[in-house]
Amino acid sequence: MKVILLKELDSLGEVNTIHKVKDGYARNYLIPQRLAIPATRDAVKAAEKRLKKREEQLEAKRADFEASAKKLSELELEFAVDVGEGGKLFGSITTQDIVDAIKEKSEESIPKRKIQLSQHIKKVGDYIATIKIFKDVVAEIKIKVVGRKPKEKTENPANPAE
Repeated sequence: MKVILLKELDSLGEVNTIHKVKDGYARNYLIPQRLAIPATRDAVKAAEKRLKKREEQLEAKRADFEASAKKLSELELEFAVDVGEGGKLFGSITTQDIVDAIKEKSEESIPKRKIQLSQHIKKVGDYIATIKIFKDVVAEIKIKVVGRKPKEKTENPANPAE
């Protein structure tokens, strides 16, 4: 069965695109969840118009996305965190930490799901985070993790350990 997507789905594609799917998948999931409609002749014409209009709008925004990507690529984030032996962190640097640091440095608001790390940040060192801003517009941010020794526990003079 051919359907027209009403919402973007990672597994299928973008809004207003036509896809051929199994009948059961369309009837039992996509159509009842209002994720797609059957691809009738009139629906296809309307979807093509909407798709063309959306493409024009996105092309107009592409310059903004590219400028944002360039600005983000120039950023270098540095995290000073407590480390143990061998430069291992107590915990890790998460995508939410990266989002907060970006917002603090550049006032850009990036959803954390757009940030991709090639590996978990659990040691001191240099890393690169990839941010997918738009279809093929990507920014790479340099992340530097430096360690600091954790604060030593001080003995309480009022109640010394026995």
